[in-house]
Amino acid sequence: MRKATKKIYMSILAILAVFITVFATTYAWVGILTYAQTDNFQMNLKVQDLENDYFLSISTTGETNDFSDTADNFKLKKQILKNMGYNVDNLDTEALIDREFYRNYLIKPVTTTRDTILNDEFYELDRSGAIINPNKSNSFYKFDLYVSMEHREGDDAITDSTNVKMDLILADIANTLTGEIASEIPANDFTYPSSTGIDPYNPSGFRTISGNVSIDSASAARLAFAVYDPIPRTDSYSGTEEPSKLYFYQGGTQLPSYDANKGIYSFGGILPEEYNIALYEHKINRSIPSNLMTVPTAALNRGDLEFIEENNSLIDGNFGFGIFNGQKTKLKITTYFWFEGWDADCFEIIDAIKVRINISLTTGEIEKD
Repeated sequence: MRKATKKIYMSILAILAVFITVFATTYAWVGILTYAQTDNFQMNLKVQDLENDYFLSISTTGETNDFSDTADNFKLKKQILKNMGYNVDNLDTEALIDREFYRNYLIKPVTTTRDTILNDEFYELDRSGAIINPNKSNSFYKFDLYVSMEHREGDDAITDSTNVKMDLILADIANTLTGEIASEIPANDFTYPSSTGIDPYNPSGFRTISGNVSIDSASAARLAFAVYDPIPRTDSYSGTEEPSKLYFYQGGTQLPSYDANKGIYSFGGILPEEYNIALYEHKINRSIPSNLMTVPTAALNRGDLEFIEENNSLIDGNFGFGIFNGQKTKLKITTYFWFEGWDADCFEIIDAIKVRINISLTTGEIEKD
């Protein structure tokens, strides 16, 4: 068996701009009382360095003849709207899709778990932190991507003896979620618990947050990927399969941190109450008793990953994705995007600031028999 290293870069989803605007509601919520607006929704795919024989292709439907080097932006937007509960039967032009996309732009800060996300269940909270009815319409984005493999010289170059497998990684992972910097004075000073030695929840060591602070708006956003077993490209997923892999990714850092070069705080991901500045702000501003609204264990232990290089692998070469005995396979990846209400950065400072999604896939190695 010989290995060929392939450098392929696919910018699958570029520049999904999310604008956060304040909208008063009647329920108590751990995060900012906001909705998010989409704008300039684009999906682009580029394949670089075609020196090797095999390269990736993509589809938004998974249909056999729908794979190409360019994802269909129209079909993607239509799919997201449909998953949000909107009737898309008569939306047959890009202009109509865009009109409905911008008309129905509202998504709320919510939360989910590893057990509930696959049922499209994203929850709002009551004052005690208990979940209430899941919101299945406008609280998150969901879409399916399908990845397959092509030969540069076409299908005639693939024979019954062709056996090729590849891994799949998130390229340029640090820029998967990018936001803009918001600077403001928090409504209330916040003091982290005192600790002797290194605090496992606050290794940066800063104690009191007071005065003007700057936050990256992407820190409160989340992406999740459900990766399903590959199947022959001519087959169809039934929709009842369970994913083999499920990844939760977060913007910002999981533990509180401060970038001295940029002057930017990340107040952390889903943290216990005594370390969670967003929860503190919410409870103080809305006079919620201290014994109410606590971060649930399921959220604390969800296992969100930071967008760093050591977390960039989605599948390895043993996953069974590629071409086997001349038969192409395809891989389904269901993607979810939402604002995490339990996130320590999810409060009023990031109001009206953009967040962009840039999903890029690449293959690190191609193995050929």
